Amino acid sequence: LKTSLICFKRVQFFFRAFTLVFFCELCVLKKVGYSRVFGIKDGLNSNLLNSVVEDSEGNIWILSQNKNLSKYDGVNFTSFPELNGTMSLGGQLSIDKWQNMWVLAFGAGAGVNNVLYRKPKNEKTFREYKQPNLGNLPATTLLLTHTTDFETYLNHRKKVYMFNGKQFGEVIYPKTQNGSSFLDNKNLLLAHKDHNESHWIWATEPITGRTDLVSFDTKTKEYEKIEFPQSKIPAGANINRGWQVYVASDDKIYVVAHPINMIFIFDKNRNFLTTYGAANGFIGIMAASGTIFEDKYGSIWVGTRGNGVIQLPNERFTNFTPQDGTQGKMIFGFGEDAKNRVWLGSSVGGITLYKDKTFQTVVPSLSPFGRISAF
Repeated sequence: LKTSLICFKRVQFFFRAFTLVFFCELCVLKKVGYSRVFGIKDGLNSNLLNSVVEDSEGNIWILSQNKNLSKYDGVNFTSFPELNGTMSLGGQLSIDKWQNMWVLAFGAGAGVNNVLYRKPKNEKTFREYKQPNLGNLPATTLLLTHTTDFETYLNHRKKVYMFNGKQFGEVIYPKTQNGSSFLDNKNLLLAHKDHNESHWIWATEPITGRTDLVSFDTKTKEYEKIEFPQSKIPAGANINRGWQVYVASDDKIYVVAHPINMIFIFDKNRNFLTTYGAANGFIGIMAASGTIFEDKYGSIWVGTRGNGVIQLPNERFTNFTPQDGTQGKMIFGFGEDAKNRVWLGSSVGGITLYKDKTFQTVVPSLSPFGRISAF
């Protein structure tokens, strides 16, 4: 699959308030009455894109799935040849509050290491990141967790580390008064940091493989384990740390469980409320980043593999499909602009705009753009 980037511009100058859409084969900038296509001929490293972020100076950083990174300053693309050949399966891209640019390059195949690179703001090149007390880097299980407040966390050697401006320091999850913790002797993965600054952690038993979802309140230092209703989990399925976690503005907790095709919903006190799944008429919920989205009005949107998009406003369930106006059944990406309009991207090249409770076609399905993965 090829991937590319579309940028929809809302103002006269390029780096003020825009929405990014990244998907397949081209890079397009578009506003009313104007469009422009970017590709390899314009200096972009690749037509196979993986991740896009903007820094504090308005530069657009574009990570490809085939071995490089491009920076676009509004005029020119800059390449970083020191990263050539480092990424076989794409990677993760993150900017922290100190304006360090982080690239985690995924290896290809079993047992191949993921490699972490860093470029400080005032340096011109990336270097492979090394830190003696972290042990062996690179590593096969190395993962980044990026938060909306520009903190960068490293999941490594069964622990969670946070970058403090100088180096990664271990996040110490304290024991409770009785000396225990839900996280004792577990393999940890930080899944989400919510708007209350609580950490949502997948904790896996090394021997049995049993996984629990645990919330840690960084203010009260209290833990809570999320109790999934076993009667709702299909026979033979297990709780998996690949499930996506999101805490909404009303503090409800949404866990998107792929591949068992269910959404688990809990209230702010961690009590189970309900599930949505095949019994509600949809299948194939995606678990990838960006497929669960909350708009300004508090509606929760979830993209699916093959049955359109799910909207959960005020605990009601609505399933939108092409019959309702969406461009495609597989919805891979969401975005919201300054006018609070929701943009939807599909696997078949379509872009749909949700405005005034109706869907409008922006780019029809089966366009040349291919899969639209994120906004």
